[in-house]
Amino acid sequence: MKNIKVLIKNIVAAFLATFAVFNVCGLESGNILLGIVFLAAFYFAGHIRKNSKKEGVIAICLALIYTASYAIYVRETIAGGLENKLFAAVYVTFTILGLYIIFYMAILKILQFFEKTSYTEGRPDVQNPWKIWAIYTLILFVCMLPLLILNYPGTMTVDSFNQLEQVWGTRAYNDHHPWVHTMIIKFWYDIGYGISGDVYIGIATYTVFQMIAVAASVAYAIASLNRAGAGRMCRILVALGCILYPYNAAYSITMWKDVLFAACVLAFTVALYIVVCVKANSKAAIGDYIVMTISGIGMCLLRHNGLYAYIGTALVCLVAGLIAAHKNTEKNGCNIRVLITGAIVFAATVITVCIVRGPITRTNNVIEGEYVYNVCVPLQQIARVVSDGKEIAQEDRDWLERINTIEYIENNYLPHGADNMFCWVLYGDKDYFYSHKGEFFSLWMRLGLKYPKEYMEAFFDQTQGYYTTMAPEQVAYYGILPNEDNLEPRPLIAGPLQIKCNELMDKIYTMFPVYGIMYSMGAVFLLCLLGIGICVVRNDYRKIFIFAPVILLIGTVVIATPLVADLRYAFPLMLTMPSLIAMCLHNLRVENTDRI
Repeated sequence: MKNIKVLIKNIVAAFLATFAVFNVCGLESGNILLGIVFLAAFYFAGHIRKNSKKEGVIAICLALIYTASYAIYVRETIAGGLENKLFAAVYVTFTILGLYIIFYMAILKILQFFEKTSYTEGRPDVQNPWKIWAIYTLILFVCMLPLLILNYPGTMTVDSFNQLEQVWGTRAYNDHHPWVHTMIIKFWYDIGYGISGDVYIGIATYTVFQMIAVAASVAYAIASLNRAGAGRMCRILVALGCILYPYNAAYSITMWKDVLFAACVLAFTVALYIVVCVKANSKAAIGDYIVMTISGIGMCLLRHNGLYAYIGTALVCLVAGLIAAHKNTEKNGCNIRVLITGAIVFAATVITVCIVRGPITRTNNVIEGEYVYNVCVPLQQIARVVSDGKEIAQEDRDWLERINTIEYIENNYLPHGADNMFCWVLYGDKDYFYSHKGEFFSLWMRLGLKYPKEYMEAFFDQTQGYYTTMAPEQVAYYGILPNEDNLEPRPLIAGPLQIKCNELMDKIYTMFPVYGIMYSMGAVFLLCLLGIGICVVRNDYRKIFIFAPVILLIGTVVIATPLVADLRYAFPLMLTMPSLIAMCLHNLRVENTDRI
């Protein structure tokens, strides 16, 4: 009887899993691949064994998160196009249950596989870590160089022109794009232009600096992993993780704040790993804290949301350190010395950032960025209610009309981008909007309580690219885009070769399955959550902290993203991911003598 019950349970699980694949993939019910899916699901269902309660709990939690994420992604088609509400409910229920079963079985197997398995162990080279850093910086820079040759003096978009005009003095300093980043551009541009008198050499000088910065940050991760005991194969895989994704090279030559910001996030994450994990029970080198401080300052100043992620990471680490110190145990956290030093570093960083963003920016007459960019999600939710033709109280309609016309919202609302709603405010009475923020949020809350479904749909449409498996809508650009400054591309190698290479770089992720998954910001974010689960089942609790910066950054992006799936906003996560995987999976070799 027991065997029959188990058999029935496995058949039901296999059927639900197959139904989910059938529905979300849009396959015909007679497709032979579904038979293979059923047999595979039946086999795995019969071989699921939980080694511990902890494994089961983590697998259940992650499976629920993955299922919810994927259900949001396919929510518009998950009902199978059925109009009958009963049949549609059956389709949705079967599909969600099937997705949960698929994710649960896969996650449980992955957790069990990696619980005692390490693929990045190895005998580390005995050479100086500075040598490793220098060698890999050079290798990575050389790998990026061909793209600069094809798109000399680098890639520039609307944002790039805005900052370059500030460098030229034809536009007032504005903190919409962080002023500190504009000053970095100015520093390197002035060096190149001062030597050559050529605008394009000035731009190229900054581009080369940025390429070196990205390469150096990845090389720092590689050298640090070597210090922690990872072998040569690990170093090669992390380097390949940077090289084999063309957007890393494409972004390294693009004049965007996101690029240096991502390099700082990677360096800060690795420095945190060294201090919290590798050197938690010993004295970390002064260089580790210097890197943590400099990269932390960069993280806070090169994107406005970076400060919040940094403070969140600091609080998480300090609270965990205090708890560990109180329990007088070192295996799960920092010792007192690391805790005190870390607190000093965090405090010094925040004080420095406050000085730069306060007195220094005011002294240089830097104009603050428009406030409206901070409330794009509430704007989109209100616009969704208006666009859907929902009933709105006359006083609320009058308030909206006081800013700009409701007709504009009805005709221009876009579910996946807030630019039109920004224009609704900026080309309307923005002064009234800014001076009546309380009334705006009061209206936002009233409409949200009345139309929660529309608010949820607007939120998902605006943000789903960062936590579901949605493909990116914006990846990268190449060369100098059309502009009013009369700048034009000056490729050192032009013609068909340049065109074909740029096209290949832009489309390669659409050509290969599995490989293309790593272009989805949401998929990589879900991998981070899986990485945390692996750390827990392996009892590597300290390693959980290394995921804090990127996870908190994605959280801040979701709160105020202007575009649903622009890869540049999640670039720190993408650049850091290969190093995160390596740090998560390998076994530590703690030594007190290494210095970098």
